[in-house]
Amino acid sequence: MGDVKGAVAALTRALEYVPGYAPAIFGMATVEYQRGHRAAGRRLFHSLLSCPADTADLCNILDDAGDFLIAQRAYKDGLELYRAAALQFPRVASTRGSGAVQATKVFTRKRSRRRDGHWISNRTTPSS
Repeated sequence: MGDVKGAVAALTRALEYVPGYAPAIFGMATVEYQRGHRAAGRRLFHSLLSCPADTADLCNILDDAGDFLIAQRAYKDGLELYRAAALQFPRVASTRGSGAVQATKVFTRKRSRRRDGHWISNRTTPSS
């Protein structure tokens, strides 16, 4: 994962100067998630939803956040973030499309329903 201490220090410094700086929030969320601090990472990802709608590159950052979670096999977290973003910013989601569609396809492709109605994984169990 590289220089974790250096990354955390730089991101912390950036957030001290500009507390709502979306790229730094995204960066800190990914670092926390990769360090195994999933709840902290999830909170940071969801804090992006509090950014003003006109925040530069916010839509791309939210898409990247969802993509990161999907890549980490945290399908439930990724889908939850995509859905929350679509609700928070419906005008953007309706004109641009949403990662939620892709996340739903990935999630359902990874899982299938057994005859008894229980969900099973086709590859690995999606994270919760």
